Amino acid sequence: MKANSYIAIDLDAVHKNLDILKGTSQKNIMAIIKANGYGMVDHIIASSLWSYGVRSFGVSSILEAVSLRRHGIAGDILVLGYVDHSDLKTAKENDIAIATISKDYVTDIDKDILSGLKVHLAIDTGMHRIGLLSDEVEEVLVYLLKNEALVEGIFTHYAKSDDDMAFTKLQYERFKEIYQRLDYVFKYVHTANTDAALNFKDEISNFARCGIGLLGYCSDESMLAPSVSLHTTVTNCRLVKSGEGIGYGQTYHLQNDTYIMTLAIGYADGILRKNKGRSVFIDGEYLPIVGNICMDQMMIAGTHPLKPGSDVEIFGENISLYDMAKDLDTIPYEILTMLSDRLERRYIKDGKVIMTYDPRFL
Repeated sequence: MKANSYIAIDLDAVHKNLDILKGTSQKNIMAIIKANGYGMVDHIIASSLWSYGVRSFGVSSILEAVSLRRHGIAGDILVLGYVDHSDLKTAKENDIAIATISKDYVTDIDKDILSGLKVHLAIDTGMHRIGLLSDEVEEVLVYLLKNEALVEGIFTHYAKSDDDMAFTKLQYERFKEIYQRLDYVFKYVHTANTDAALNFKDEISNFARCGIGLLGYCSDESMLAPSVSLHTTVTNCRLVKSGEGIGYGQTYHLQNDTYIMTLAIGYADGILRKNKGRSVFIDGEYLPIVGNICMDQMMIAGTHPLKPGSDVEIFGENISLYDMAKDLDTIPYEILTMLSDRLERRYIKDGKVIMTYDPRFL
């Protein structure tokens, strides 16, 4: 069976981005592959990164972490989000580390579960999402060690590293003060996300947490190599007379006789209706999306017919994901993670498809 719409992931670009992030930050990389690897299938991205030497991974939930283990992903895995107390035994059994969401979260853990449980101290330095406050850190660390938890890491998260180095430096100084007053050697000290890994230097951390940056996206469009493109197929072409309306609601009316091409992709695939009026790229030209985008299909307009079966780029080499995000008043993260499981994933290496993945046929 042939997929009419697909996502292409260039693994050579992923490898290049890993080298850039390591080289610029001078840190080891903890690959963040939450949200199913930003939509690119977490265990496949993790396996590819493993082949490039990455040995630690971050996710957002215990479900994501256990899924990686069940797909054979080794190395260290840290859950950066909340893990219900009832799932801590599962975390320990699967050699998965958890974060200190709050002081109360830690002290409410059964002491028998704490013994042997891997923990990273999350420090709230200004994001105010999760983590310990400055005056709680020593007490929590002593409590964890007393109950034989394996405290292997300490981290914070920057709130504005994409556009405010002054606030990033403030957060860093807060973290540094806490880190330096603790009489403890951590295996992992990590503060930087992708933007901080590229733009902010520190002398105390040994890991950088990079997620979407590995796919090639950050606040500076020139620094990394975009690895993801989205494609669909022309399924129908017809000449429609001037004055006719197109699609649901007849919101677009033709000013001239126009060729209308139907594409095999819609909002159920993650192409929001707000994309109406933007363009796609096909056969060397940009053609506008006309009419309301449907659940499974959408229409484009042209001055000449295009053959059914022709490949159409939604974003990629010729249509920047950054530009698409700006047009939609959002960020690349949101667009990538909205792409649905109806889309086949194709993994490219040395210019060739080495693997395809469709979650519907597992």
